[in-house]
Amino acid sequence: MKDQIKKINYFALIKYFYPLEIALIIVFLSWLMVFLYRNVYQTIIAAKEIAVLRQETLEESLAKEKFLEITQKIQLKTAPTPAFINNSSTATVTPAGLPLKNPFLPLE
Repeated sequence: MKDQIKKINYFALIKYFYPLEIALIIVFLSWLMVFLYRNVYQTIIAAKEIAVLRQETLEESLAKEKFLEITQKIQLKTAPTPAFINNSSTATVTPAGLPLKNPFLPLE
């Protein structure tokens, strides 16, 4: 028995190769467009936006001292303050120095 060599029909392979090649090229080009949009185009737009905002903020000069003063006052108002208790059992004193009577003790 002689081994017979099969002939390969290249035209049949080409029939499947070209559509596969075209599909791969379309997928690659789509991926390339998405990559360029996300990494290049959006970066350029953000850079232009930053340049415009930088010009706007330079025009608006903030009074830094006044700003710091206001933020310190806000922090003082919102900071928790402990109530200071007098030695007497009838009155407590707030941080402002105002006495508060304990409502649960009998009246004197």
